[in-house]
Amino acid sequence: MKPRLVQKARALEPEKYTVYCANDRIEVSFWDLEQMKVWRDSDVCQFQSYTSYSCALNFAQKNFGGEGRGVVVKCLAWSGAFRKIDG
Repeated sequence: MKPRLVQKARALEPEKYTVYCANDRIEVSFWDLEQMKVWRDSDVCQFQSYTSYSCALNFAQKNFGGEGRGVVVKCLAWSGAFRKIDG
């Protein structure tokens, strides 16, 4: 009798919700950065990612006034930091 090969079970990666600034608006999406750049033009800045949609919304609310808000943000991509520009 030949030994049977058993494939190991793979853990599913939890879905991540990320806060982005796309076209000067704050968005929360489960898309990754490359998908956002394709769907929302290349002018996309990625902020924080969460496994909970509500946590991502809370981050957007606390830092930018909520999802959908128009905001001008200067992204410092090399450091992962951002700065909100008033005015």
